[in-house]
Amino acid sequence: MRGLEPAEAEELLLWFVRHDFARHVLGPLGAPHVVVLFRQWNEHGLTDVAHVRSQVRTEVARIVDAPGRNVYRPGLVVWHYWGGIVDALTALKDLPQPGGPDTPARPYEPPRDLHGVPGEGTGAALWIVPEEAETVRIRLPRVKF
Repeated sequence: MRGLEPAEAEELLLWFVRHDFARHVLGPLGAPHVVVLFRQWNEHGLTDVAHVRSQVRTEVARIVDAPGRNVYRPGLVVWHYWGGIVDALTALKDLPQPGGPDTPARPYEPPRDLHGVPGEGTGAALWIVPEEAETVRIRLPRVKF
């Protein structure tokens, strides 16, 4: 992932940090393959997750917490979206909190096919392959006292 454009992308990423999303940076220092952002909704058994791969490929979802699955390889989702970094992160940011009357709640398996996504042939949608995760640096949000 090289440089963040447009400028709104940086502002959105900072919003996620301010709102207690943990961050896993996958890949070499200075040129990560994927940045994974996630926040758990423990009382609902759900986790909001974003896989930021590039300006044109960011995958976001609200995943169902289940044994054997994690933020790198979610199996079931109640909502997902992929697209450009600004559109995808905005969609996740604006997703209502779980438990409300207008929030998605029916689990399903997300589509995995990325055929036709220009310049993006690594990994299936919402799946991080082992080669992408060879180097992981974990950055947790700052704790507020």
